[in-house]
Amino acid sequence: MKKKMILVLFMIFLCVCTCGDISDAKEKKFKRQDTKFTYAGKQMYETSQMYCTDNRKVQYMRYGYNYNKKCTEFQRDYINGKKINRISLFKDRSFDTDENFFAVRPLDDNDNLIIMTNIYEKKNKVYIKEYDKKGNIIFKYTDDKNLNNAFSLHGWDDGDNIYYTYVIMSRDENSYVVHTRSINKKNKKVKDMRSFKLNVKDIDFHTDARIRIEKGKIYVLCKEKINVYSLNGKLLKTCGLPGGEREIRIDIVDGEEVIYLKFNHFSVCGNYVYYCNRNGIYRWNVKGSGGFKLYYNAEGDEYFGTEYGAVDICVKDKNTIYIMFEDIKDYNEFDGPSKIVRYSR
Repeated sequence: MKKKMILVLFMIFLCVCTCGDISDAKEKKFKRQDTKFTYAGKQMYETSQMYCTDNRKVQYMRYGYNYNKKCTEFQRDYINGKKINRISLFKDRSFDTDENFFAVRPLDDNDNLIIMTNIYEKKNKVYIKEYDKKGNIIFKYTDDKNLNNAFSLHGWDDGDNIYYTYVIMSRDENSYVVHTRSINKKNKKVKDMRSFKLNVKDIDFHTDARIRIEKGKIYVLCKEKINVYSLNGKLLKTCGLPGGEREIRIDIVDGEEVIYLKFNHFSVCGNYVYYCNRNGIYRWNVKGSGGFKLYYNAEGDEYFGTEYGAVDICVKDKNTIYIMFEDIKDYNEFDGPSKIVRYSR
């Protein structure tokens, strides 16, 4: 009897180890809904990545240069169910016409907006500003330390410090070096974390969606895998990407210019990394032993077909996912996404 009991317990243990989280293995059914703006004048030229605050409030930033008023206009939106609401709209006259801005993921749901931008002058600089809801600057910092040829800015605010990554090509041009820097918002002390390298053959920085900082970890989307690093550059986890088509090729102006619309984005929510390609949405339990599993099968979904490309994905929770799409018919590389679609269950 004792031997039988030991055998049963061993089989249960073996089942748990090999199967992991059973719920991860099942595809989920989602309802697709287009979101709608609750305000007029929604079009602005550039859109940041979507992000979630700690209470899972989905937000993003729009910005564009107003040539008539000679200023950059910033707008912060948040998505509430199927509605897109505007939190703030303000102007800043200190920037030129062609700057690219990056929104820093905040800790909570306050109405402040933190932005970063690269300024290429005699010495490359990174400007960081935090605005309140009315556009008043409540924190600013200019970083010009060893930033020549730096690109791909991404940030995270833990309340006391702003962490941001920047990437520099190595001298031998065989690797990208990812640096992480923290700035204390009270005393403005700067701390450099340990950097890490990525082989140029393993990653394509064609878009800025390759890196995300989420709650003290750095997630990097490579060509065939996703790596997870600590803020000090230690590789914690890696997972191979699922198979599936990742881009759409379209021709502009009678085939003279070729544009690739990507279907190759990821989002982090809790212990899970969510990834989308043309097959649908996958998720990976970072703390588990398995890899990516299909979470939403996009077969028959027109937005995952040949008429749209994905711009970004943001997971609010396991039951609510938002994806920015751009319509090939209305494609303009200087415009933001055509629409934001909600997948819920």
